[in-house]
Amino acid sequence: MAILDMNMIRAYFMLDLSTAHLPLETVEQIERGEFYRDPYLRSDYGFVFQINEYHTLKECERELSECPCPAFRAALKIAWKYNLRFIMYDQDAEPHFDVEELPIYEW
Repeated sequence: MAILDMNMIRAYFMLDLSTAHLPLETVEQIERGEFYRDPYLRSDYGFVFQINEYHTLKECERELSECPCPAFRAALKIAWKYNLRFIMYDQDAEPHFDVEELPIYEW
């Protein structure tokens, strides 16, 4: 399994994040099925989103404009930058305090 070193973020073709990197309102929307996109997988501990592979800047900009959550947009940008195919949000994962682009929410 390939592991990328991205300023202390573990990545196994997947961006591994804490649910603390999302505001509570967004987590609740995802759990109710009201977020702008559905998770690929969902469990009691979090969820995984499959990330589309875009080939044009216009396609990326459209995805970002549809996303209502700035924190999720930040994760999308990181996933695209490192060519990752999934973003996993896990309630037991440690937040990445040292990654400036990823906000941390206390809830």
